[in-house]
Amino acid sequence: MRPEDLAPVDFYKLLNSCVVPRPIAWVSTLDEQGIVNLAPYSLFMVVSSAPPVVMFSSLQREKDSARNARATGEFTINVTSVTQLAQVNATSASVPADVDEAKLAGVAMEPGTLVSCPRVAQSVVAIECKTREIQQIGNGFMVLGNVLGIVTNNGVINDKGLVPPQAIDVLGKLGGPLWAGLGDTIQAARPE
Repeated sequence: MRPEDLAPVDFYKLLNSCVVPRPIAWVSTLDEQGIVNLAPYSLFMVVSSAPPVVMFSSLQREKDSARNARATGEFTINVTSVTQLAQVNATSASVPADVDEAKLAGVAMEPGTLVSCPRVAQSVVAIECKTREIQQIGNGFMVLGNVLGIVTNNGVINDKGLVPPQAIDVLGKLGGPLWAGLGDTIQAARPE
């Protein structure tokens, strides 16, 4: 199947159903008037470890999160868990830019540690970022952020200095309206 074989929206749906599961970046930002924006993005990943850089991408247009990250120079990625599905999904609604999605969905927020935008109080992990750059690629807006710090709930980092996946109970996006939890984990050491 080639992109030209389908309408763009249908090829997008097909592609999204192939790249699964996708972790959710629940991005919190502030606009220039101080209104909170909270929106989920399933196009999210680490792109560099030195320096530490993460990215999220919005499709179809430059959405509020990307505009706010550009205007204020910062954003926070709140890592989502399965127990937050209803609220995460509620914040994906298309609402005007002056609507605080966190309040609309009943999500408790708390002040950022290294950035002025707030973070989701119940997220096990929050990654606070300074906007590095925003690149438009086709109909996507890729937002890259330098990681300033990672905020975790007390006791979630194990004795190896890691956050065990079970501590997050991470929420992932599949194709269409389908979501997934962590499920079974498989351990396999990388060959030398």
